[in-house]
Amino acid sequence: LPGEAAELPVDTTLTELQETLRATHSGSAAGSIAGGDGEAPGWSAPVLLGSGVAGVLSLTPADQVWVSGTHTTLASGVALNWMTQGSLTMAVAGGLVLYTAGMEPSGESPNQERGIALHAAQGKVSARAHKDQAIVAAKTQVRIASTEADVQLSAPSKHLLATAAGAYIRIEGDNIELGAPGKVEFKASQREWMGPASVVGEAKVPDGSHKACEYRVRAAEQSGAGLVPLGA
Repeated sequence: LPGEAAELPVDTTLTELQETLRATHSGSAAGSIAGGDGEAPGWSAPVLLGSGVAGVLSLTPADQVWVSGTHTTLASGVALNWMTQGSLTMAVAGGLVLYTAGMEPSGESPNQERGIALHAAQGKVSARAHKDQAIVAAKTQVRIASTEADVQLSAPSKHLLATAAGAYIRIEGDNIELGAPGKVEFKASQREWMGPASVVGEAKVPDGSHKACEYRVRAAEQSGAGLVPLGA
């Protein structure tokens, strides 16, 4: 991944250990007595090696502790199995890396699948990043599915943003924002657009009739005036 070392520290340690095991000591004949010449394995560092053609067992009814000052390596040509009747706990101060090359498994491997699989037959699976980012990336598809319940995505203090090829949907607070370089289409068999809640007010006009002054009406009629004053 970007920003990570090209070679794992364990690979570097294995290379150094192999160089140590390949070291030899040369000898020569002592005076007129034959023997002592040639080469013999002579490791260049004090390494403890245990090997067996048919296998090696390390058994104890109590506890077993492995401690190393630098790196501890468990390597297998086919499969590496860790089994426990209780629980398995891995605690690290720096970081934990799970890496697979995704190569074709050999016919002897009990697991013919490739990749990394996390499976819980019972209970929940929890993956958290308490103080930093959590990134899930894939070259092809990323699928999040729930077979019997809901899928929830939440960002209580910030916003939720989903993008695809320039188009986006942004959810923040009470707002939902849609954007696209092209057109945005809403398709459904039924559509219902509802606005914000409102209150309708009605103003009542009082009923009544006005009677004009007969004297002023007659005076306006005789003079041909177009207006009749209503005041006293």
